[in-house]
Amino acid sequence: MKEKRKSKSGRNPKLDPAVYRYTVRFNEEEHNRFLAMFGKSGVYARSVFLKAHFFGQPFKVLKVDKTLVDYYTKLSDFHAQFRAVGTNYNQVVKELRLHFSEKKGDGVALQIRATHRRTRETEPPDCGTFKGDAGKMVAKISVGSSLYGAIAYNGEKINEAQGRLLTTNRIYNDGSGTVDIGKAMEGFLTFLPPQMKIEKPVVHISLNPHPEDVLTDIELQNIAREYLEKLGFGNQPYLVFKHEDIDRHHLHIVTVNVDENGKRLNRDFLYRRSDRIRRELEQKYGLHPAERKNQRLDNPLRKVAASAGDVKKQVGNTVKALNGQYRFQTMGEYRALLSLYNMTVEEARGNVRGREYHGLVYSVTDDKGNKVGNPFKSSLFGKSAGYEAVQKKFVRSKSEIKDRKLADMTKRTVLSVLQGTYDKDKFVSQLKEKGIDTVLRYTEEGRIYGATFIDHRTGCVLNGSRMGKELSANALQEHFTLPYAGQPPIPLSIPVDAADKAHGQTAYDSEDISGGMGLLTPEGPAVDAEEEAFIRAMKRKKKKKAQGLGFVIGVSTIKKINVCHNKKTI
Repeated sequence: MKEKRKSKSGRNPKLDPAVYRYTVRFNEEEHNRFLAMFGKSGVYARSVFLKAHFFGQPFKVLKVDKTLVDYYTKLSDFHAQFRAVGTNYNQVVKELRLHFSEKKGDGVALQIRATHRRTRETEPPDCGTFKGDAGKMVAKISVGSSLYGAIAYNGEKINEAQGRLLTTNRIYNDGSGTVDIGKAMEGFLTFLPPQMKIEKPVVHISLNPHPEDVLTDIELQNIAREYLEKLGFGNQPYLVFKHEDIDRHHLHIVTVNVDENGKRLNRDFLYRRSDRIRRELEQKYGLHPAERKNQRLDNPLRKVAASAGDVKKQVGNTVKALNGQYRFQTMGEYRALLSLYNMTVEEARGNVRGREYHGLVYSVTDDKGNKVGNPFKSSLFGKSAGYEAVQKKFVRSKSEIKDRKLADMTKRTVLSVLQGTYDKDKFVSQLKEKGIDTVLRYTEEGRIYGATFIDHRTGCVLNGSRMGKELSANALQEHFTLPYAGQPPIPLSIPVDAADKAHGQTAYDSEDISGGMGLLTPEGPAVDAEEEAFIRAMKRKKKKKAQGLGFVIGVSTIKKINVCHNKKTI
């Protein structure tokens, strides 16, 4: 009898099969330890892990980066949405061909593709450059779960000299402009409750002013604080970073939407409230919306040049543009604005047949302010350039500047620059870099008797005395004629006892001197972190009463500082 033929199908037999099996049992604690070790190993099967661990064989240990996991998840969601769009499109085309003729169905499909193409063409080409929102401040809010990832992203940039830490709240800040990522993380964890059920407690906010809105670090700090307070996050721990890695300097804010008791803060209509707050801050700080900014960029103003010909048309276009874009309250401020474009204006009054009349006459000037050519009556340029229209402009401008507090931004910028130099030419050039032109008027003896500031950011023309005595003509004349005029400011360190003996000041006077010497400005010397935090807390409590007080006192104490300088008590 022939042997039964073996089947050639199936797997080949193993040379050394594993046939011996043992059973092991774990209690609850041992089981949890085993699962933790097995999860770190990255081995695909528990039996393989046990065998390798028993015989001491090496195996890999995997560490999961939460930030990369979140990124991978978002990327996967994006591709899933992309595939869903394609699937939906195919289904739509299929349904069209079922219910319509082939020709009509294909026509509708072509319309859908054309609409999609037009939509893509209208989208901003690159979100990272903010080209689509170039005319206004942009606020972007992201909610996530990785607190360390948000802190590390900003902290690494700051520590690589691509920005600086502007301010913090309830988080340690050494005042150096850098951030200790570990200490910042500890500060947040100290605030957050240990048992927290909120899945995404981290809030990351990006505030992006327009590149032409030149703002100081103090102004950026104030914008960030006011934004968070209005949004309901003013009492939360937060970090405010200023990024300087691109031409458009912008702010990044890291905070949490959970209070100390583990309760989630109000997130209802968060983006809608953020947009409303953004518009309020634009008005307060003179950050113009896109329409006005684009209008200025599309129609740049130039000086009137008599040699270019058609002087009448040049004057008319310039006068109409200035009256529409700027605010001024007096005829002197109006003349200062016109002087930037080689023009001036004079009032004409008279009596014709018993009736008084008021008019304006515009003239072209050279770079030195001397009149050239024939003057032009305002009637040649329409009613908007006439006497009555300009008078109404004064009243309207006064109301707008007061209601929107447009002069505050100009005042802060001028005072911050004034504190940084005693050189008049440097003072004028630095203000021009920040978007403010300065018109100084002199007597025959060369003394300043008038000062007007034209802020192109807010569109306001303001006399110095209108913003305070510290910016009046006499104050500026005294500031620029000090014995050390033309030299950089010398940081003073005056002991309280010595200052009291020298000047007979009180403790309040000593505080005012220290507050006016640039200690609160980003350019000033570093101070103790606790003292800085105390000053910030005091400023928040007395914000309405003491706003701008430090700058005012700083300028007013120049006389006292001059005495100390001569006595070498520095």
